[in-house]
Amino acid sequence: MTIPMPIQERIRTLDADGMPGRKIATQLRVSRNTVAKYVNQVDFSPSPPAVQVSSLVDAYANIVEEWLLDDLRQPRKQRHTGRRVYDRLVTEHGFTGSYSTVQRWVKRWRQARMLPGDGYIELEWEPGSAQADFGEAIAIIRGKRVVTHMLVVTWPYSNTRYAVVLPGETAECVCDGLRTIFEHVGRAPARIVFDNATGVGRRVRNEITTTKLFEAFKLHYRFTAVFTNPDSGNEKGSVENAVGYIRRNALVPIPHVESFQGLSEYLLTVCDGLLQQPHYRKDATIQSLFATDLEVMRELPGISFDACTWESRRVDKVGNIEVQGVKYYVGDAYRGQRLNIGMRAFTIEARTLQGEPAASHTRVYGSQADTVRRPEQLLPGLLRKPAAVLNSPLQHSLPEPLLTLVLQADTGERRRLLRVLEQATQIAGFEKAVSVMNQITSSGRQIEAGEVEMVATRAREQQHGDAAGTTQVDLSVYDRFTEAAA
Repeated sequence: MTIPMPIQERIRTLDADGMPGRKIATQLRVSRNTVAKYVNQVDFSPSPPAVQVSSLVDAYANIVEEWLLDDLRQPRKQRHTGRRVYDRLVTEHGFTGSYSTVQRWVKRWRQARMLPGDGYIELEWEPGSAQADFGEAIAIIRGKRVVTHMLVVTWPYSNTRYAVVLPGETAECVCDGLRTIFEHVGRAPARIVFDNATGVGRRVRNEITTTKLFEAFKLHYRFTAVFTNPDSGNEKGSVENAVGYIRRNALVPIPHVESFQGLSEYLLTVCDGLLQQPHYRKDATIQSLFATDLEVMRELPGISFDACTWESRRVDKVGNIEVQGVKYYVGDAYRGQRLNIGMRAFTIEARTLQGEPAASHTRVYGSQADTVRRPEQLLPGLLRKPAAVLNSPLQHSLPEPLLTLVLQADTGERRRLLRVLEQATQIAGFEKAVSVMNQITSSGRQIEAGEVEMVATRAREQQHGDAAGTTQVDLSVYDRFTEAAA
């Protein structure tokens, strides 16, 4: 029983005046023990209330504690979560309480045993220092649902955020993405903190090994790279927060774009807009604080870095080279030879040892059973052996009625048609050349080399400088030409 404050005050006052304890108890009608308690109490400073929390989990406390204590000897990513504790209690011990009850109990247990050094420390970041990390994001690219790898760079001093999207997380992708961001903001950070899983380096027994490409990239832009400690996300908390923020605010709803580069341009524009926001803590806009970042960042060199890894590969007997489990067709003319293969974020390039271009392809990430080839690469071989068209992948790239015309032609006519296609491809590209020839065939007219080359040239000139970079052709060009010729 708690004695009211006025009674406590009378006890302390009468004691201070010299009244004996027995007389104080009689006068105030309280026990002598109560008088002794408040007379002898030294400190009356307020203290936080002690709350006794009871839980249905208390009946299973010994069991759960055994699991959680054992966790301390296990890898961090393979320890019990609140959900796993709940599932085991229900399955193994017939627990009837709710998941939230278990979650709160586990949280209290861990907080009670947190060491002084545990938890996160708010770190100070000097101007010019940056953090970089990847996060996955879904986009619809040319009508296909694609998992993109969003590279985000933040400057914690100003809370500036920039992002681009890439098809993978290789060293080529990291360097390509960083270069794009550097060139967009006009400078390079003096120091970048990376996660271990970015593709530019890996940790083996606390030793960091980085790729030769990334080492060259650092030299080019004159910055230093730092890698976070294992399980220390707080060391790059700024960029981890930014990954989620950009994904929620710039990529919802899922964007429909024509290319990775187009989506990156959109994200950079969105991030430019974020500069106008006030800093979440400092009394200034992000843009004004980023100006301080820029002042101490590195000037860009006059030459843009070519983020390309070169390796020598031997061409197999059918004209393919293999890169990371994917086969690319470079031409049967190179079979058995060694070529230099350049691997960039978006392309694979093949050159002879003398430096002459041999082939180029869009880079494929992940596994793919089919050989990557461009239809026009098949034309030289088919000109030598026109009959091979009947079993050639070229058929999949020819629309009706052009395909029927080529298949039904005799050997001499087929070779002529293929030669016209090859020549028009050199003028305006394969897709435009095919569109020209298919338009003429659809009109019922005979394909003549001069006509095809003229219309292909007009189509190329019409689309020259098209910023979208699409392969669609304005068929009205062909309509106007054929109408005039008729």
